[in-house]
Amino acid sequence: MSRPMMAEKTEKKRLSRAVRRAADVLVSSNYRVTLLQGEVFNLEALREREIRKIRVVIDNIEHDDEKKVGSIKLPCICTKEIWLKKFNQKKFNIKEFP
Repeated sequence: MSRPMMAEKTEKKRLSRAVRRAADVLVSSNYRVTLLQGEVFNLEALREREIRKIRVVIDNIEHDDEKKVGSIKLPCICTKEIWLKKFNQKKFNIKEFP
């Protein structure tokens, strides 16, 4: 059974705000940030010697999120991360993948 339309719309708005917030956090830490339209990662953050690929999620990290991020092969200069934004919390919980 699918979720009610309003709940889905609210979740999309929350996710969009969380992605923008994550981008702001990265920019304030001197990263160049690109919004990605792919199905796995939302953001790519670049600094001189590192690249971070980031999936932003809200409320909890689902097994499917971990599976998608974990299965992507990237060069060793890249880190893969899931940033979790919980309701009414300012900071993100960050989970890094090998």
